[in-house]
Amino acid sequence: MGIFPNLRKWVVIAGVGRALSSLAGEVDATDAGAALVLDGRVLRARIENDLVIRTDRHFTHGSQATYLHDEQPWPGGEAGRLGRFVQFLPKFGLKPLAYRWGVEVGQNIYTPDDIEATELVANDRPYAGFLFAAVSLDIRGQQGRVAVNDHWNLELGLTGPGTLAEDAQNTIHRVRHLALANGWRNQLQTEAGPNLQFQRTWRFRAPLGRVEVDFLPHIGGSLGYFFTDFRVGGQWRIGWNLPDDFGWATINDLTPGSGGNPRSVSGEPGSAPRRGIHALLGVEGKFVVHNLFISGSLLHDSHGLSPKRAGGDFNIGVVYTGRHWDVALVQSIRAKEYDGQPEVDSFGSLTIGRRF
Repeated sequence: MGIFPNLRKWVVIAGVGRALSSLAGEVDATDAGAALVLDGRVLRARIENDLVIRTDRHFTHGSQATYLHDEQPWPGGEAGRLGRFVQFLPKFGLKPLAYRWGVEVGQNIYTPDDIEATELVANDRPYAGFLFAAVSLDIRGQQGRVAVNDHWNLELGLTGPGTLAEDAQNTIHRVRHLALANGWRNQLQTEAGPNLQFQRTWRFRAPLGRVEVDFLPHIGGSLGYFFTDFRVGGQWRIGWNLPDDFGWATINDLTPGSGGNPRSVSGEPGSAPRRGIHALLGVEGKFVVHNLFISGSLLHDSHGLSPKRAGGDFNIGVVYTGRHWDVALVQSIRAKEYDGQPEVDSFGSLTIGRRF
């Protein structure tokens, strides 16, 4: 699943990405040669759940709402406070063209496999809820002739009874007449902290007969109270009228996903956009330093397990891009996350976005 267990390979991947940026001038020449089109506001809702494969365990549910503001051209001498701030962020060889800010809120729910047990399930991951809010900055530009997006995200998270994860899970189970989760008294206790996340994504695009195909490699990671990890991966897309964004994402991904616009008929700013549809295939490898939702509390005595250092996700899905509305259906398979885990996990994701 594209797993990289040591940092030396990350350095190699970063060098390969830089080399591709300098060598693949013709791959995404439309992005380099066309007039800059600024992306508008985006509202997006995402729900993820493992009931689509009839399981109820581990990462069992996630919900997220995101707002991305209008893109602004890269600031000049008259920049405001945000414009002056983004100029101080490291560019890593990027020639910036535009930037935007965003906010998001969400909730994740984690449980062991045996949710009907009232006692502690010692050989499985702990019960935990995660309530989070984040502010983000996206910087879009070019590296050579290749389109690039840098995503910065500062997340503040909370775990414990205040996340209302028990109420959320069991309310849905009552409505659907499913077995209740009885072990929530063993959940991780209240803790709060930050996570800083960064991801760089490149876009290489080429026509393939009457359809288009692109490849979106990325590298990034998280540093924080709840998660610390390093990631590398990519997403392949094939279809009609691929949007000018940097791929779709799940809640676990370090990218906003679907922040762009469908391309217009003429390619000129302001002309009518075209509808499109495409399939995607994504792979991401991860080197895990810390995952509180597996290893347990940092402040309290709690149950915890040893997280696997190497992990990853495999995603496959289909995306419809309308003139104003986008819809994505994605199925994810996640590698084993802790020592002794009997099998991999899987969950489905539904995302609906509205562009303004």
